[in-house]
Formats: sequence, structure tokens, C-alpha cells
Amino acid sequence: MPAPYSQDLRSRVASAISGGPSPRKAADRFGIGISTAIRWAQRLQAEGHVEAGAMGGDRRLRLNEHREAVLTLVAQQPDLTL
Repeated sequence: MPAPYSQDLRSRVASAISGGPSPRKAADRFGIGISTAIRWAQRLQAEGHVEAGAMGGDRRLRLNEHREAVLTLVAQQPDLTL
């Protein structure tokens, strides 16, 4: 997954969009995708900022309920491969 655009670029694009030109013109000026500029303009209007959202998916620990059983097995056989 690629990294998000820098906050500096986001701020400059938001400033340009709020200053008058359309998101399409701002996209052309700053070399970003038109759909990106449109999404940032929509976010600026709806939320008042263009900060990047959280990245990453589900980070729940899947083995919590099996922790004791796994630790017991590893204690019995330290070179155990899960």
C-alpha cells in the first residue's frame, strides 16, 4: 500500500481550492489526480480539514483466547513451530 500524500501538499491543495480554482485546476497545478483533489475538496467542505485518514486494516489479536494453550505447548516443546 502506498504512503499517503504529505500534509504539506494536502494543505497547499486545500488552500488553492478554497482560494477559488476548481479541484480539477488545483489537481493539474500540483500534479495529483483529479479524483484525489475532488475527494480532498469534499473532505475540506465536510470536515474542515484534509488530513490523511488512518491506514491499515483490522489489527485485532486473534490468539488471545488461546494464549494459555499456546504458551503451554511452547513450554513443553520450545522449538515448536506454529
